[in-house]
Amino acid sequence: MRTPGSGSTVVAGALLISLGLVAACHDGTPRIVAEAIDPPTGDSVVGLQLGHAGGDGVLASWLAPGASRGYALRFAQWTGLQWSEVRQVVQDDSVFMHPTDLPGVTRIDEGALAAVWQRRVRNGGSGSSLEYEFRVQFSRDDGESWSAPVIPHPGSSLGGEHEFHVAWPTPEGRLGLAWIDPRNQWVVAPEHSSSEAAYHGAMQLMATEIAPDGTLGEEVVVDEVICECCPNAVTVTPTGPVLASRDKRVPTEMQRDSLRYEMNVVRDVSVARMEGGSGGQAQRWESGIRATDDNWAFNGCPNNGPSLASLAGRVALAWWTAEGDDPRVQLRWSEDEGRSFGPTTQVSTAPAAG
Repeated sequence: MRTPGSGSTVVAGALLISLGLVAACHDGTPRIVAEAIDPPTGDSVVGLQLGHAGGDGVLASWLAPGASRGYALRFAQWTGLQWSEVRQVVQDDSVFMHPTDLPGVTRIDEGALAAVWQRRVRNGGSGSSLEYEFRVQFSRDDGESWSAPVIPHPGSSLGGEHEFHVAWPTPEGRLGLAWIDPRNQWVVAPEHSSSEAAYHGAMQLMATEIAPDGTLGEEVVVDEVICECCPNAVTVTPTGPVLASRDKRVPTEMQRDSLRYEMNVVRDVSVARMEGGSGGQAQRWESGIRATDDNWAFNGCPNNGPSLASLAGRVALAWWTAEGDDPRVQLRWSEDEGRSFGPTTQVSTAPAAG
């Protein structure tokens, strides 16, 4: 995760914004108001994150500094009236914190939760000084107790940078998980202390499912070449999950082992959909659906990934681009669960930082 400003970022006094429909205006149109809600985090938190908890519920999760060192992953649920008590998933000196790669808690069933967080490791298998892996834990009692952590990517546990997970509940009560995986990338250590390491090969977008008892599903490649330093997004439609990622558009004939991290390539957004699963068909990822057409070629870390939201079969995709030295936020709608997207609308009215 080669991003600038990777040090600890502590946010004090954060606020959550609750949006709701209230009485209609004089012309009969609904009016939306925003209400500021004090979060249950205390004075200092890192990486406050929100997630849907079913109905009107919202899950807030965050990292809090540990008693001595490291971090604790904590969460609470907003019921529409008040916050639940704050509960803790894990406290560990090895819990890894990054300002754009956040842990999270997902509700997968009534009373059942899943937590995903990163742990710094020192396997030395990749040649990188930055090595971290994901851990997944489950609770069957709304977070009072948690299972032992499992590694969701056993096929890639020799070090490297496992990044930017997104999680979703499956209809079977399992946790769907996608992440950026380093198993096809290797690092050449610098010859001198003043030099930077060289990253060869490509990071991949991988996905799997995990049962609450820790049973791991098959690890599947969703996209063979992906941007290493941008968060991913997920939303769940009636027929399954839709993933959005900052892609790397490279020539199909280019050998993957010749790819370099710093290549000047198009960094537009692609989506992937879960297809099949009915009528005896096996489920599979339909990937590489190009969802933006900025043709933004960039050599470095955009540090900004896409966002997704959906209602029934309608999907909204928002993203940031700096194409043409015009940093802006844009939006496209899909009426067919992410299979195709309509015209691009610019949302920002002034230069957008991200």
